[in-house]
Amino acid sequence: MLKTLLTNTALPFVKKYWRELLVAFCLSAVFVKNHIDYLRLEQAYSVSQESLKNQLTTLKDLHAEELNRRDQALEDYRNALETIRENYEKGLEQLDEDSELRREEIVTEIIEREQLTENRDELAAKIEEQFGFEYVH
Repeated sequence: MLKTLLTNTALPFVKKYWRELLVAFCLSAVFVKNHIDYLRLEQAYSVSQESLKNQLTTLKDLHAEELNRRDQALEDYRNALETIRENYEKGLEQLDEDSELRREEIVTEIIEREQLTENRDELAAKIEEQFGFEYVH
């Protein structure tokens, strides 16, 4: 009975309207394919959004870490600069003290030699070296 029903009604219908049935099947296949593609596209979009959020969070963390390292480097620089200034000032003070002591030694030597009467050339060389004067004969 099913066989007769198929051969009497369905087969002639399919033979007569095969083009329309093929177009309807193709349209259905295209619709299903587009729907599947759309779902995959939505899934890819959500994965992309999540990835971008993770990247943004990572970049913010890296930026904060970089700012902390920069601040620490600036603090280290300031400390090193302060230490250098202190050492420089101590060095200047020591240089002034040494210079003053050397001047006192030279003055004492001048007095001991009775106002440049003995060894004038040697004393002139010491004065030139210490004060940067040029001795004129």
